[in-house]
Amino acid sequence: MLKIDDELYLYSFGQVYLVNRDNDEVPCALKVMSKAEIHKKNQTLFILGEKSVMSELNHPFILNMITAFQNDFSLFLLLHLCEGGELYQLMQNSPQHKLPFRSTQLYCACIVEAFCYMHEKKIIHRDIKAENIMLDHHGFPILIDFGFAKRVESKTYTVCGTPFYMAPETILSKGYDKSVDIWALGVVYYEMCVGYEPFYAEDEMSLYREICELRYHVPSPLDGFSDVSRRFVKEIFTKVNKRLGCLVEGSKGLKSHELFSDINWESLRSRKVDMPWKPTQDKLVNLNEMTSAKSLSRPRRDGERLGDEANRSFGSFGFYVNNPLQHEVFDPSPSNFEPVSKSCCVLS
Repeated sequence: MLKIDDELYLYSFGQVYLVNRDNDEVPCALKVMSKAEIHKKNQTLFILGEKSVMSELNHPFILNMITAFQNDFSLFLLLHLCEGGELYQLMQNSPQHKLPFRSTQLYCACIVEAFCYMHEKKIIHRDIKAENIMLDHHGFPILIDFGFAKRVESKTYTVCGTPFYMAPETILSKGYDKSVDIWALGVVYYEMCVGYEPFYAEDEMSLYREICELRYHVPSPLDGFSDVSRRFVKEIFTKVNKRLGCLVEGSKGLKSHELFSDINWESLRSRKVDMPWKPTQDKLVNLNEMTSAKSLSRPRRDGERLGDEANRSFGSFGFYVNNPLQHEVFDPSPSNFEPVSKSCCVLS
């Protein structure tokens, strides 16, 4: 059984709630999404894609999905909880918004491990940024938000992501693959080391010009940007055919870079490495930092109901359950759900 405790986030499609499981007392996150809002903003395929991708992933540095279900009004994702908050928040709370070298090295190495796993499955994230990397209660970084994730066998051309983290090939619509994730990792690594983005401009078009022309400031070692860090980002902020991680070895080529020369990859993958920062008890699921200023509220039990045709488009999302939030307690196990009705077709 699950009991809803508090709201963690508000976002455009709904809310994310802190929930507790009675059987093992492990806190989880329940993502509640309004079908009407998703349909209104033409985001149905992205949401179905997010759930489909997450159902394929099981990795220590990727947010794992426990189950997915729906009712007439909402979609529900039950997820593991990252109790340490965003990497971005950690950076903002650090002196000059930058982190010590060992922290940047380990966080980057964990994301590289996640990349090797994802990219081997031909899955690219397409929205890597500090806000989409959470920290768990042991201080390990966890990659989240797979709304733009996609399986790509060769190349894709959709322009998506966050402007500061976009690769030149995305902006120029030349077609791209895992190269965009590796570029964005370079941006995140630079941010962690320096405290600000490598590419910046007052307007979006000027920003894109800076990115495509590879114009970025290279801080000196006196600013805490080591020579090895400088070489790492230089090998990423370049053309795709020369980019680290995009050559013959693929994403695994990142591991051989000198930045990770003292990383024991097996120990890291097994989470046997001591992380430099662990959230203290008062920082775990800090609602003051993580929630909107809006007052907390329980999920709505009703709302705008979609027509049958629009509702059928969500048929492949998950099990169908009536009144999942009745009395604010429900059991998410599939055996307690009604199967998707015959009117809800399963999408291929």
